Amino acid sequence: MKTRKLKFLIPVMAIGLAITASAFTSMEKSHVGESNLIVGYVYDSPANPCDQKLVDCNETGENLCYSEGQPVFKMEGTSCITQLRRD
Repeated sequence: MKTRKLKFLIPVMAIGLAITASAFTSMEKSHVGESNLIVGYVYDSPANPCDQKLVDCNETGENLCYSEGQPVFKMEGTSCITQLRRD
């Protein structure tokens, strides 16, 4: 009888502990600042088509991202095709 109760209570306590722990954790909110700069790539020349730039862009914003009037791209493999976006 004790073993049966113990086998039932251990998973219940583990689930209760997991729910309690998740209630007291919080996700970090992103703040706009220098720490959010990501590496983007701009077209420089045929010899160096993907030149690195630190930009405040992401992949899911509403507007296209530009740096000094040039569109900013994400590096995929060895080419920069996907244009980054900005909120």
